[in-house]
Amino acid sequence: MAAFGMVPQDPAAGAELLSVLSRVGGRVTFVNIQPPQKQEGLKRYERQWKYYEVKGNGGGQAIAILVVAENPQETVTVMLPDGRVAMQLWNQSKRFYSPIEGLTADGQQVRNEFIHGLSAMCTGKVDHFLMRGTEPFLEIPGHKMSPFVWPFVIGTFCLGACCVHCLFPYPKVSKVLKAGAEVGTITFDAKRSFEAVAQDPEVLAGLILMMGLKLYSRDFPQATA
Repeated sequence: MAAFGMVPQDPAAGAELLSVLSRVGGRVTFVNIQPPQKQEGLKRYERQWKYYEVKGNGGGQAIAILVVAENPQETVTVMLPDGRVAMQLWNQSKRFYSPIEGLTADGQQVRNEFIHGLSAMCTGKVDHFLMRGTEPFLEIPGHKMSPFVWPFVIGTFCLGACCVHCLFPYPKVSKVLKAGAEVGTITFDAKRSFEAVAQDPEVLAGLILMMGLKLYSRDFPQATA
């Protein structure tokens, strides 16, 4: 089985993915599928790679395959159905156990960044950015916390912080911003569905990478910082 991460990207595959995304009605869904074959030679603590079909307009044939891999290095790989690599993320710094750097479909270098508010430890409010150079290309703002969170946390002497996410769950649908304007949405419901909506194919491609990192964090929770 191929080793993903920092592998040569096919420019034609990236262009083809963008072309397909321009014709899917502005919506893609992510469906977990069985791996094409079992990954052999894993160590006791290593876990199987996860595969997702990326489907356009909520159904039909897969337009891409998303692979999240914990080993031998942390990667997110977006392939066309024929196996050509169109986009990818990898862990280059090795300081954090998640794939945050990579290449978009048009070959531009990107990096995922997160801004944790002062209340992030208790409320989980985190802003997610996809950066191009020093400028944010896309932003998924963290949800505002319920007004009842702080009284609850203080009243329980901070012991209730571990209960906040269940007692005051955030909406599963997040808006996506580009240069401050809303350009789409992303749905991340671990029990039901994963979906990205945007009319601009470049934005939709960027959201596929951001969703890939979210799925990586969900599938390999002990591997992420």
